[in-house]
Amino acid sequence: MSDLGDFIIIKLLIPLIPAVVLLIVSALYSWILFKRYRQALKRLYQMNFNSLEMERKRIANDLHDVMGSKIIRLNKTLHMTAETADPQTKESLDHLQDQITELYNETRHTIEFLYPKSLVHGDWQRSIEDLASEMSSQNFVVTLEFYTRISPPESICLHLYRLIQEKLNNIIKYVDTSQVHIDISYDKPKYSVHIIYKGKKSPSGWLTQWVNHSKGRGLHIIKDRLTIMNAVNSITEEDGNIIDEIHFTYEIPSP
Repeated sequence: MSDLGDFIIIKLLIPLIPAVVLLIVSALYSWILFKRYRQALKRLYQMNFNSLEMERKRIANDLHDVMGSKIIRLNKTLHMTAETADPQTKESLDHLQDQITELYNETRHTIEFLYPKSLVHGDWQRSIEDLASEMSSQNFVVTLEFYTRISPPESICLHLYRLIQEKLNNIIKYVDTSQVHIDISYDKPKYSVHIIYKGKKSPSGWLTQWVNHSKGRGLHIIKDRLTIMNAVNSITEEDGNIIDEIHFTYEIPSP
């Protein structure tokens, strides 16, 4: 009786086998297509950001070249004019020269913000040190500590730099805090950046924005760069401190 029951069940299941096989093949094909789509999307993100960074680099270089030569010639002309001018005119020219120097310094700051010179030379650590210095002000201080001399891969350095830059901008805009500390470490195979701060006001609004997938441009840029880097971002709270961690897997190439 048992054999007869098994035979009937097998006979009923046989027509379903092609459908099950087709379902498995369809699922496999869909998974392959989805994987290819994600890879294509990642490459598209990479191309868009690469184009953006190349344009930033070009603008920064053009500004540096044009402003540098113009300021040198202008200062030289003012200096020669001041030598033959009366005391009152000379004082006005000196004041004008000070303003031009201030404009030049502001332009250099803008150029560095557009595309850091240290990254052009491949100096990752210096680029982050310069960023911390540039983002600091009288009421807002960024401190930095490296626990590794290892730099991220070249393809990631600029994206990670921009991520840290954007996060610092968000903290300045949304969090009432006077100090941010950044730790950068490498514990094979995990490369980590911890951004730690304590605000006078609760940053829950900004954290909620993040969790609810805000339409803010800055947060979308952060997510896109995380996608390109295959990085993970987590924001937690511990003893009143907000810990914003970015980490990704990095295997150092063999020499």
